[in-house]
Amino acid sequence: MSEASTETAVTKVAGGLPAVPDEGTWGAENISSQDILIPKILLMQGLSKFVMDEDSTARAGEFRDSLTGDLLGNKEKPLEVVAFTSFKVWIEQEEKGSELEYLRTIPITAENEGWDLVEEVDGKIIRRDRCHNFYVLIPDQVKEGSSFPYVISFRRSTYQTGKKLSTYATKLAMRNQPLASQVFEISTVKTENDKGVFYITDIKPSRVAEKEEKAAAWQWYQTLSKSSDNVKVDDSDLAVEAKAATKKKKSSSSAVVDGDNIPF
Repeated sequence: MSEASTETAVTKVAGGLPAVPDEGTWGAENISSQDILIPKILLMQGLSKFVMDEDSTARAGEFRDSLTGDLLGNKEKPLEVVAFTSFKVWIEQEEKGSELEYLRTIPITAENEGWDLVEEVDGKIIRRDRCHNFYVLIPDQVKEGSSFPYVISFRRSTYQTGKKLSTYATKLAMRNQPLASQVFEISTVKTENDKGVFYITDIKPSRVAEKEEKAAAWQWYQTLSKSSDNVKVDDSDLAVEAKAATKKKKSSSSAVVDGDNIPF
């Protein structure tokens, strides 16, 4: 058999099909962190999109993937996360009659961190929410070898949970340890006031992160840091939320939908 025919033979398998490598990243050579969309972890409320979908099994009080709707945590199985970095943004909405319309998400900087929560701009009433976002990994996904970052947002009535996580991060830093050295458990608490029933979050340290979990967090920290200005986060929940929110009073809205658009 000639050399050429030998080369042809080794690239064939039964049925005459070409052999395909079982491993490797072929096909993804031109994809970078700038091309991916980071999903959010959404806390389900009574009017959340997935809860309202008649074909969905989602229930209020659960944590769901914003892109797929996959269940990530609930009352029986609190959400465990490995947080590895954070960023803060303003969420801007415009008052339009009895509704709010999502406008944009703006990084919080030293120049704008003192912005008013309500401001009239060019004759329009603009409402702003301060939002603390954390990049996190799900330990179960790290163990499966399929770790992919999520963003979990804390604002309005869950903003205190974000502050607690920031405090834990500061304490870890004082011991010269990264945020990802600790696994945290985020639970949901059902509460009620004169505007309705809704869920808020709480957080506490769960356990020391395993070596593989810290390694995965470090890898994603490096990847996202290299192109932080171009990383895209799935903000589709904000448009849905603003459309559903009904302005009862000038200072607040009472609709209970995705994430943190819940009664003050």
